[in-house]
Amino acid sequence: MDMNLLNQILGIAFEKRVSDLHFEVDNPPFFRAHGQLIRSKLPSLTPQDTEFIARVVLEQSNRTLPDDLRELDAAYLSGTGASDELLSNSHYLPARYLQTVVGKDDGVEVFGAHPLIAFLLKKKLPSRFAMVQHLMFCPPGSGLSLMQRQGIEEYTRAVMSARPRFFVIAEQGIYFGTCLSRPSLKQGLAELFPELSTFLERNYMPLKKISQTEIFELKPGIEQGRPGNGAKP
Repeated sequence: MDMNLLNQILGIAFEKRVSDLHFEVDNPPFFRAHGQLIRSKLPSLTPQDTEFIARVVLEQSNRTLPDDLRELDAAYLSGTGASDELLSNSHYLPARYLQTVVGKDDGVEVFGAHPLIAFLLKKKLPSRFAMVQHLMFCPPGSGLSLMQRQGIEEYTRAVMSARPRFFVIAEQGIYFGTCLSRPSLKQGLAELFPELSTFLERNYMPLKKISQTEIFELKPGIEQGRPGNGAKP
């Protein structure tokens, strides 16, 4: 296993629009699509393969792989908080704050790599993209695909049309395999979503920063737009 192969797997996941990837020793990678686990035709993974994947994921958050780790679920959320400290700080705590200021008719957009905030707020997002990191993946030495560029354009139009009251940039630190000059979603917004970035600068103001997550609110006098056909929480 190396970064080229891992990027290929991520590329397949993007092209197939899967929601989850499962890696397990002595089995090939599994993709979850429409609630069903699909066994890929890739070679079975070795202990070294799964260890490599876990190390790469954890290194994006400046963390190391514990010697006694047997299982890693990066998406697990308990009943009272996130099992991942970074996920808790960047998503769970901001969501708890937003619950105190978001009204029934207020729109919210979360520019991030996890749908937790929208889920906790029970808010429908402006676009069909519950997460945006897949729009920024690209194999080494290549740029964005046509489908990704179309997705970025669609996402930009949906958010600008909806003009939600709150716009959240939820940093989480898992950006391996992206086309960014440095590992930052805010950097990705500026580099790959320039029209949306300019729109936000003109129409939004900083409201609050919690850990790495920044919350922006529409400037006074600017009304929310029309809701789009977005992603459900």
